[in-house]
Amino acid sequence: MAAEVPRPHRTHLTRGPVVAAAVPVLVLSLAACTPTDSSSSSSSKSKSSKSSSSTVVVISAADDVCWTATVDGKKHKGCGDAEFTDRKGGKSATVVKTSDGSRVGVKLVVRGKTVDRGSVWRRNHSTVVVEDG
Repeated sequence: MAAEVPRPHRTHLTRGPVVAAAVPVLVLSLAACTPTDSSSSSSSKSKSSKSSSSTVVVISAADDVCWTATVDGKKHKGCGDAEFTDRKGGKSATVVKTSDGSRVGVKLVVRGKTVDRGSVWRRNHSTVVVEDG
């Protein structure tokens, strides 16, 4: 009787991980190509309508640079970046730099559009931002 020559034994386990690894890659690549419609999100609508209907004063300064601001008839004091919304419909702000250091930048945004900007470099000096018209 002739001796049987052993044949290499193939199992499905060697192919399983390859197929299992390929499926998630395929699913992820298809998900990345799927277009989304962000306009249907209620949170994006509320944020854009809020910023487009109000006046916002944006102050940009280093954390150690201090200022005072008059917005909406109210005085504010602070250091570093800040943002104030004028709910009375005013379209101006005054900012005074109260400490030494780098400049304080001010931007006036009305209905989502920047209408004026200014900056203050020296202590105890001010800038006024206002919408013309």
